[in-house]
Amino acid sequence: MSTAIDRPLIPGMRATPTVGQIVRALYARWRTVAAAVAVFVVLALIAALLMKSYEARASLVIEFPSLDPVTGQARSTALADSYRATQIDLMTSQNVMLGVVDQLGLAEDPEFSAEVDGDGGEGTLRQRLASKLSEQVQVRAGQVSQLLVLSYRGDDPQRSAAIVNAVIDQYMKASETMATDPARQRLGQYSTFLDGLRAKVDEAQDELTDARQRFDVIDSSAAEGVETSRLNDLGTRLNAAQARLQAAQAEVEQINAARSSGQPVVAQADILDSNVVQTLKNRLVEFQAERADVAESLGPNHPRIRAIDGQIATVRSRLADEIDAYLAAARQNVQAAGAEVNALRETYDAARAEVMDKQAKRSQLDSYRRRLDSASQVYEAALSSYDQVLGGSELTAQNVSVITRASPPTNTAGLSFKRKLAVALVLGAIVGTLIALLQELRDRRVRHPEDIERELELPVLGELDLGGSR
Repeated sequence: MSTAIDRPLIPGMRATPTVGQIVRALYARWRTVAAAVAVFVVLALIAALLMKSYEARASLVIEFPSLDPVTGQARSTALADSYRATQIDLMTSQNVMLGVVDQLGLAEDPEFSAEVDGDGGEGTLRQRLASKLSEQVQVRAGQVSQLLVLSYRGDDPQRSAAIVNAVIDQYMKASETMATDPARQRLGQYSTFLDGLRAKVDEAQDELTDARQRFDVIDSSAAEGVETSRLNDLGTRLNAAQARLQAAQAEVEQINAARSSGQPVVAQADILDSNVVQTLKNRLVEFQAERADVAESLGPNHPRIRAIDGQIATVRSRLADEIDAYLAAARQNVQAAGAEVNALRETYDAARAEVMDKQAKRSQLDSYRRRLDSASQVYEAALSSYDQVLGGSELTAQNVSVITRASPPTNTAGLSFKRKLAVALVLGAIVGTLIALLQELRDRRVRHPEDIERELELPVLGELDLGGSR
């Protein structure tokens, strides 16, 4: 018999109990252990029969969109993880869950809403139900794959499957809204912008049309060419008339200068361009030459000399008359040429003013036309980008693919009945053992000589069999 006593590990005991002491104590209190095991088994049965839960699952794949639907630019693949995390948060968001509540009419379901009705939570019943669903709906994502598993656990298999499918429906609707709303918003802004550009085009067109009617000019290069040609023709005619006027004025001035200087009519006739004057001048010169020849042999009173002198006087008189008539005609020519020049100058000035006025008006029309062309080009360029914006607003969330939808589960979630029973047996045994040991600590019994040696620290001299249990 050993009398060595070790240091106790359990308060209230003088020494640490041995395995044998523990076994004997449990054997003596087997009813306590059995009762605990029975309680846990009953609880497991109750949980298996009454507390059933069914987990519905669905799976979907979310692909990262490589192109922006609005701008058409490529997106960085570094945003893929952030995009997937955002989509997972969107699935369990309040907005999606409110759609689920409305789609399934959960707020009108007294059995489902009873769990949150009167719980004192904030918000309306719909909002509290949506918050409850956000907590109960689970989304599991693979570390590498793009597959997402959506699950919901409830006591009704039909409702569990309906909730999971409704979450998918509402998520796809919200995802589509998130994808298309920016484009649709931009479409509205772009439409307003196009309306403004179209209004500018219409305004420029109205200004051009009004200017054409107001200016009353033919807006063509052919008409401008005809007007310029007519003006050039008038300019040529004016220059010719001015040249004739200058020639006539020069001739009159020469005759007046010859007369003023006392030159004879023969000298005056030399500067005149008249056949009659030149003929008379030649006859006068001939008569004067004849008289000079005859005067060498005849005297001044000779009848022939007198006859020649009479002819000379007659021719000189006629020549003087012709020169006077020519001068009068030349002066009339000067007046007529001056009148023609004045008339042509007035016509030319009027035509030139008209051409310049039409050119100025055409320049203004060109300004209106350039403004119209510029507004039209800007409008056409903006209109060419409108199709892209319109296409982005009509896109749907094609990057979400539902692999499997939830179907009502036939088996309960969690552990099977056998596993629950096994767990209940283990837990009941553990709890029963602990209770039995606690009872033993509170009410120590002597069941073996070892108990006296270890607890009382007294040696056992012998054992007496009294015929009863110890």
